[in-house]
Amino acid sequence: MLSWQLQDAQIGARQTAYQIQIASSTELLTAGKPDIWDSGRVESDQSAGVSYAGPALVPEKRYFWRVKVWDKDGKPYPASDASWWETGLLEAKEWRGKWIGREEHEFKRVREADAAWVTNPKVENFQASGGTHHDFRLVFEVSKTVKIADLFVTGENTAAAWLNGKEVLNARRPDAYERHAVHRNDGWLRRSICNRREGLEVGAERDGRMVYTAIR
Repeated sequence: MLSWQLQDAQIGARQTAYQIQIASSTELLTAGKPDIWDSGRVESDQSAGVSYAGPALVPEKRYFWRVKVWDKDGKPYPASDASWWETGLLEAKEWRGKWIGREEHEFKRVREADAAWVTNPKVENFQASGGTHHDFRLVFEVSKTVKIADLFVTGENTAAAWLNGKEVLNARRPDAYERHAVHRNDGWLRRSICNRREGLEVGAERDGRMVYTAIR
């Protein structure tokens, strides 16, 4: 939408027609050569909220425009000074930036590792009754010699983990201090990080099993 205001102190002054010119530079406007859109003379006293009717606008581009108007006797006023506007990103596909913000260390590690969540399928309108107990199993093959293997486990109240049938994380309930110190604001425990290298051999399929238990 384009708008302008007539500046004429004469009694009875009013606009009877307008012409909008839009160009890619002020030089083209001054030369009377609008290369984007020229409305031509439009018989109207409208000077607010006039719709742009030229070619489709290009994102991230500056447009220069001016307006010519005619008085109550049909005589032209001098053309206005050039003004401009700049378009932003017009479609979602044009957003190519990266968010800048704080990120928890473990979330950053997961994102950079391109890791996948191991979880149960979503159940619509699920209603838990009493304590809940979930088993997750992930089978993977080790293709290279392992120097360090980190296992990150999280659960609400308690969590346990096994590797090749051997328990590597005990499902004990944290004491009062741990519950105060290591719980996140959303109620999930994040204290358990196991560093396991034993049992990971090149070419062998390994079975990792994690159990999450909620005590209510």
